[in-house]
Amino acid sequence: SMPQAKLDLMSYIDSGRYAQDVAEIVKQAKKDLARDLVAVERPALVLDIDETALSNLEYEIGTNFCFTSESWAEFVAAADAPALQPTLDLYNFAQEQGVAVFFVTGRRERSRGDTERNLHFAGYGEWQHLYLKSNDYDLPTAATYKTAARQAIVDQGYTIVLNMGDQPSDLEGGLAKRAVKLPNPFYETP
Repeated sequence: SMPQAKLDLMSYIDSGRYAQDVAEIVKQAKKDLARDLVAVERPALVLDIDETALSNLEYEIGTNFCFTSESWAEFVAAADAPALQPTLDLYNFAQEQGVAVFFVTGRRERSRGDTERNLHFAGYGEWQHLYLKSNDYDLPTAATYKTAARQAIVDQGYTIVLNMGDQPSDLEGGLAKRAVKLPNPFYETP
């Protein structure tokens, strides 16, 4: 039942297991990145934003896990979601190693300003490019757009050493040496 599912979710979060699962997966991804980038001329890291680079836990809990486009628009406009710390560590490591960082998000172009503000606020200082969905994107899955964004990165001569996201649609379509899926116990988007 829904109330039980919400209780289970809160217990997963409150127990620290969610944070631990994310930390373990990213720690391994960082080791893989360090190993894989050695033989690559123009290495790139591709990161999703929501529940990957940024944590929307406050939004999830604040809305009692009930998404509405109105409450989401307000949350995005506030631009104060914190970084998912393990991802920020991975990002900083990539920057130190000279790896180009690209963000590929399901957020729409109209939220570019707020999204850039939020990334800076959370500690992501710079990046090569931020790919957002067009405002009128209406295909059934984000995978189509996300695959095209990765293709554009590859076409610029980069090798995507690591592509990390929390949704299957973040990773479908390949074009990365390694794809890493973070847990998202909150929702699944097509």
